[in-house]
Amino acid sequence: MLQLLLLMANLIFLQRELSLGGHPKCWYLQIFVHLTLKNLQTNPFVEINVIDPLSRKGYLFKGQARVVEDNSLYAEILNHYKKMGINSPINSIILVDISDVSEVTSPSYDMGISEQEIKSKWKKHFESL
Repeated sequence: MLQLLLLMANLIFLQRELSLGGHPKCWYLQIFVHLTLKNLQTNPFVEINVIDPLSRKGYLFKGQARVVEDNSLYAEILNHYKKMGINSPINSIILVDISDVSEVTSPSYDMGISEQEIKSKWKKHFESL
């Protein structure tokens, strides 16, 4: 499960994309959220949920975050996103050392509703917006 490549708004992915070594990590770029750094200084422990909007299945990543400063890792991550076409100004890169990963599913599955039924319901919902 830790080998999965995850994308969250094309801004989060695990270590196998870059040469980080050690245990799994993910990061996100601070583009729009201005209080993130202040919050992380107070409490670096984070949880990141990545959920498929149709199947209502995903993963919960728990770990400790830190800001990546202007160094070679910062440059490597920044270069990766520039190659992907991200043109937004990137204010910070927050690296999360992942300590736990768990699967997340909708309570609808507990009620016996099939994945196909759930996907169909949410597809109709999003098409109606």
